[in-house]
Amino acid sequence: MKLGDAISSVATPVGRMLKMDCIDPETNKLRPESGCAKARDRMNNGEAFLTVMFDRFFEQRTKGEKVKYILQVEVEADDLPEAIAKKNEGKVIAGNPRLTPVPQQKPNLLPPAK
Repeated sequence: MKLGDAISSVATPVGRMLKMDCIDPETNKLRPESGCAKARDRMNNGEAFLTVMFDRFFEQRTKGEKVKYILQVEVEADDLPEAIAKKNEGKVIAGNPRLTPVPQQKPNLLPPAK
């Protein structure tokens, strides 16, 4: 089994669970035109894993390809409907296309300057 196929055999079920755009919901397989399928094919053709992953997750932004982000927003509210209504007022506390939290900034514990 080639490297791209081996990684795809593990990553595709995870992508399916996360409902990623790389997965066709009708066939439950990688969309041939997706970045995930292209990365698999590149690794199957002998390109280095790190080179392919760097291109897949970082270089695509310079090529104009859009990336979907999942954001976690913090708001104060009495219930969920109120929180949803206030989503644009909230502070983003985490976000990433791969569900890895963004490092939170440490709170400023010093009193404000007078």
